[in-house]
Amino acid sequence: DILPDLARQRTVASQADLAAALKSGGEPPYAILSSSVSYAGTAEIAGPVAIGSTSSSVTLSPAGTDGPLFEVTSGKLILCDALTLSGQGPSVRRSYPLVVVSGGSLALCDQARIIRNCNSFATVPGGGVYLDGGSVSLFGGSIGGDRDATGNASGAGAGVYVERGNFSMYAGRVSHNRIVGTDAVGGAGVYSRFGSLYLAGGSIDHNAGGAADGGGILASGGLVKFSESSAARVSANTARAGGGVCLKDAADFQMLGGVIGGEGAPDGNGATGSGGGIFAGASGGKVDMTDGLIARNTSDGSGGGIAVSGTGLSFTMGDSARVFGNRAALSGGGLYFAKGSVSSCAVSDSIEIANNHVSKDSGLSCGAGVFIDSLPDVYAEFLNVQAC
Repeated sequence: DILPDLARQRTVASQADLAAALKSGGEPPYAILSSSVSYAGTAEIAGPVAIGSTSSSVTLSPAGTDGPLFEVTSGKLILCDALTLSGQGPSVRRSYPLVVVSGGSLALCDQARIIRNCNSFATVPGGGVYLDGGSVSLFGGSIGGDRDATGNASGAGAGVYVERGNFSMYAGRVSHNRIVGTDAVGGAGVYSRFGSLYLAGGSIDHNAGGAADGGGILASGGLVKFSESSAARVSANTARAGGGVCLKDAADFQMLGGVIGGEGAPDGNGATGSGGGIFAGASGGKVDMTDGLIARNTSDGSGGGIAVSGTGLSFTMGDSARVFGNRAALSGGGLYFAKGSVSSCAVSDSIEIANNHVSKDSGLSCGAGVFIDSLPDVYAEFLNVQAC
């Protein structure tokens, strides 16, 4: 990427000053906002530019309810320092996310935030950011706030909506976003239709899917990948199915490290249906977990840690993968496999499935560690695994 020269900067204090700084070819390319601005219209980004602020109290907000604050069609937009892009809160229902990326790239750094946008009409979906080609990367900052009142809201992708393109996290948070609306799709933290999600660090946490699926992540296609690092976390999210991660259609999942849930009960993801940590409801997709931890997640249905309920899935578990301390109300405290869900399965005897539970007061409860419904090949793979 071509980056702006952050050594050359100007301080701006009004919409006119900011608009001049954002013009393609404008100099210098680093604008530092010194006072809060209510911005009328949409600023189109076609070249490399960075926007920061002099303090955390400086906000940049849309003046109206129609259109995004920024549309990045090419080049790169960097939000840095302690700049806050803020909607008008839940009482003002807008039709757009705050940032639309359609071919360029967006990066969040330092303590920059995208918060308090309620996109309930969804002319373009997504609460904080909509991505349709190009990339969005978090190196710091947050999409959503540090409490429910500062999160974003939408019917799909309340934090980030990925139509196409690459969403990557190396640090920062996607947090306290929530799904709203009667026809909600889900993906309170991140919703991806055909995109690629890469998680190497940071946290997707405290997002609320309500009656929709995918509290942390909902993927209806494409790939969700956790890197080898243990720094990426999907924790304390809630939804109907897939409190942490929900996989649908032909979505693929690869976990080489990271954590879904956490070490303590407050870190766990929760599902009112099945799949507290992961709900794999895809058709013909792949679930590959070779490392990482799925812990302290809960489900009011089946599969406290993982619920595999799709069709024709390829399921692999090996190396240092751990499913620990999860709980389901019905079956499969650690893992649940529905009838017909898996076409191929490979499980290493080096994995750990331990201290998972099902509710004691349910007469239907069974399979505290692993519950397998009429899948003899899957059963054979788990015979050598200590699952208790």
